[in-house]
Amino acid sequence: MSKVLKYLKPFSLLLILAIGLLSAQAIGELTMPNLMSDIVNVGLQGGGIEEDAPEELTPQAMQFLTSFMTQANADKFRSAYVVIDGHYTADDITPATSGIYNQAAYFFMQQALAYMKQMGAAQQQTKTAFNLDDVNMEQLYQMGGMMAADPTLPGKLEQAAKAPVDAQIASQVGKQMISLFYKDAGLDTEKIQRQYIYRVGAKMILLALGLGLAAVCVSLLSSRIAAGFSRNLRRAVFTKVQNFSKAEIDRFSIASLITRSTNDVQQVQMVILMGIRMLVFAPIMGIGGTIMALRKSIGLSWIIALAIVI
Repeated sequence: MSKVLKYLKPFSLLLILAIGLLSAQAIGELTMPNLMSDIVNVGLQGGGIEEDAPEELTPQAMQFLTSFMTQANADKFRSAYVVIDGHYTADDITPATSGIYNQAAYFFMQQALAYMKQMGAAQQQTKTAFNLDDVNMEQLYQMGGMMAADPTLPGKLEQAAKAPVDAQIASQVGKQMISLFYKDAGLDTEKIQRQYIYRVGAKMILLALGLGLAAVCVSLLSSRIAAGFSRNLRRAVFTKVQNFSKAEIDRFSIASLITRSTNDVQQVQMVILMGIRMLVFAPIMGIGGTIMALRKSIGLSWIIALAIVI
């Protein structure tokens, strides 16, 4: 191994550059599925809504939302907005503000489901209301007004503020309601969706071009490293053989020496060529895949980790 490293030393800079490109390529290939997932989940299903809290609200929408928050949370939520042209415009949305909004949206949907069941609504209607399909803002405000008139609402809000909430489900409900609030504020939600899909699609195209360029550059660099390595190694073997005595040449045989100088060196060259990519690329993909799996779902990430170890 020390001799291999000795002959690789002159190509250290090219090797470092190849490793850097392979790292970038691995990160790019791990990012590509996330972008595709964003187009489906956010762009198509989520209407292109990226934000976790509305960027703009009408006064009626603000009143509606704060009806399903505790007084402290309502004051904190309002403080994140400024009034411009009669609408509430986001000024300082923080993760805490988004959490308050999502909790209120999720609480409203829970109460809406309970209310509809009490009214004897059909299951299909309940499902439609939960998905906010075919629900206009007038219906939403009307239902919210009836629920806000419930004298037990403050106690329910206090209990809901202390109860654990599935952040992913709450965020999904919150994004569905953001689209309705934007329509109520007069924003073009279809344009928002198109712009998001175009933007993420452009990122995917640029990333794909970058991955292709990185793959070509890595192939070029690894080929130059492997070819240079074999050239120097073949020269060293030839020089060594030239200094052999006749007895040493007879002991190895001419055919064996030719094989060692040509085919054997070529095999080592192929190992270097393939190894630069496989021995560097695979660990990066494994580690990067585990990290991304942990970010997506800690509960299921052990499956990825186990597969990588095996």
